[in-house]
Amino acid sequence: MAMPCIVRPSRPGILVTEEQRVHLKALVVAMPDVHTCLHGDFQPGNLIFSSGRHYWIDLGWLAQGWYMMDLAHLYKMMVVDSKIPQVQDLTHMSREQMLLFWEAFAKAYTGSDEVESLNRQLRPYAALDVVRTFHLHSVNHPAFLAFLKGVVQELCSL
Repeated sequence: MAMPCIVRPSRPGILVTEEQRVHLKALVVAMPDVHTCLHGDFQPGNLIFSSGRHYWIDLGWLAQGWYMMDLAHLYKMMVVDSKIPQVQDLTHMSREQMLLFWEAFAKAYTGSDEVESLNRQLRPYAALDVVRTFHLHSVNHPAFLAFLKGVVQELCSL
């Protein structure tokens, strides 16, 4: 999976430290070269139910790659970002509901009650998701950059 924003950063140090970049680059290099379909914005707001069928919508970030990236995006949104009022508004869920959603999803997905094990596996990929999102949006607002840096720091240190 190519992630030039990690491998060859165009603006070094703006979002991640050199140590974090090296760690995240190693994660990217270790990803299997697979062609799994990725939604790119895998979250409950992009799934609709109509006439007895489920449909994925908002395919603007559709890609191929390692499935952990889609799972990490969902984890980041439902757990890490659950404290952000705008994300709660987007999902139409309270923080508590978002955390319960993630717990139910993780248990059903893994077939295990050991949710924290999956969370630990996903945290580094969630940090990559922050970098990918930043790279796709190219936002330069200082407060937003500070927020994203904090999220990367939190995910890399857990």
